Amino acid sequence: MRNLAILTLLICGFVAASWQLGFGDSLAAEPGELERLQAKYLDLVAKQVTTYSEDQLEELIGNIEASKLLRKEKKGRAVSNPVVHFEIGCRDSEKTQKFFSELFNWQIQAAGSAAMISTGSEEGIAGHITALGHEPHNYVTVYVQVNDIQAHLDKAKRLGGKMVVPPTEVPGMGEFAWFSDLDGNTVGLWKSVKQR
Repeated sequence: MRNLAILTLLICGFVAASWQLGFGDSLAAEPGELERLQAKYLDLVAKQVTTYSEDQLEELIGNIEASKLLRKEKKGRAVSNPVVHFEIGCRDSEKTQKFFSELFNWQIQAAGSAAMISTGSEEGIAGHITALGHEPHNYVTVYVQVNDIQAHLDKAKRLGGKMVVPPTEVPGMGEFAWFSDLDGNTVGLWKSVKQR
């Protein structure tokens, strides 16, 4: 179960982008539509997970954990709401993978319409590249780990932000949501099962 944590955010990106595009600003959905989209993308990601070896998954997760330990040592305390993952959206995954791999020497492992990124550093976080096959094609989203997703969505709204994707469970892994800030930038919120 531990080695699937990194893949959770891949699921989040697929579901969130479809929610955002499928329902737009109204956030009104046909009955059962969110559940249908979630099932579709959970199935897609489950199929992609099988392309990774246990060692590859452990390496990606190890990079995240090493990053957390390093930050704790440097600051002498844990960061209360750290950025734990990033996502890069694109039209052409192969070209985008090649670009970032050559630019930053990142290790990138393709997995269907997504590709997991290992930055190879103890100071950074892992991420993934996604080609959804529909709008939005170009975006970068970060996921912030929080203890209470709804409380942070409510606070973002009070500060002038807007909920884009409501709290959505990723079975056995955690839950996520997306909100937009004052300028329309989309930010992900993440709470893992072990935080509950």
